[in-house]
Order: sequence, then C-alpha cells, then structure tokens
Amino acid sequence: MKIELYSVPRDEEAKRIKDFLVKHNLPFKEIITEDVAIFNKIRQMPLNTKTALLKVVYSSAIGVITGFNELALNQLIEHIKKYDPNFKK
Repeated sequence: MKIELYSVPRDEEAKRIKDFLVKHNLPFKEIITEDVAIFNKIRQMPLNTKTALLKVVYSSAIGVITGFNELALNQLIEHIKKYDPNFKK
C-alpha cells in the first residue's frame, strides 16, 4: 500500500488530512503543487477548485479521497487493521 497526499500551499483540508495520517502513524508522501492538471489526473475528472486529494494505492486498486472526508479516512484505517498491508515508500 502506498499513500500520497496532493495539496496546494496553505491548504487547510490538506493540513487536517496530514494531521489524521500522522495521528494514526500512517506513512505517506506529500506532494505540494499549484498545477491543476496534476489534480485532474489523480481525480480522473476536472475539479472546480484545487482541493487536497489523498491517493491510496492498494495491491489491486487505486482509491482517491477528495478533501478531508472523515468517514473515508476511518474506512481506510479499518481496512489497514483488517488486512495489515505492507506500506511502500
């Protein structure tokens, strides 16, 4: 499993996601950019605003969480507890 956080400088959503990941000791890579094309490529659809994206690469799928979504983040924690994936950097 690999986790990447895409954000723009001074993004409060990204700060909340980052705090959540740190609190739960989840290793992640942070990419800070102003390039909207990168956000559109990750999300696979045009976004109206630049908002934080959390890209989670599983062994058989890729998931994207848009913004700080506590339900989705808690589901990620449950998945990790249940399947104990290996993290890649």
